[in-house]
Amino acid sequence: MRFDNYQPQTEHVLFEFNAGVATIRLNRPERLNAFSPEMMAALGEGLRLAEHDSDVRCIVLTDRKSTRLN
Repeated sequence: MRFDNYQPQTEHVLFEFNAGVATIRLNRPERLNAFSPEMMAALGEGLRLAEHDSDVRCIVLTDRKSTRLN
């Protein structure tokens, strides 16, 4: 599976791929993006896929609503 096809089993981690940039957005603002077991699993799998996808040149980790991680 390639990074651009990955759809996690949680709505708390969102994945986008555009022009060589893999963007991973945390989406749990009600908990200040505190990690749940499901988030950890989705993030880990997304990072593994990005690492092995030759089209990925950069990984950006951010959150969905603000400009900073909590």
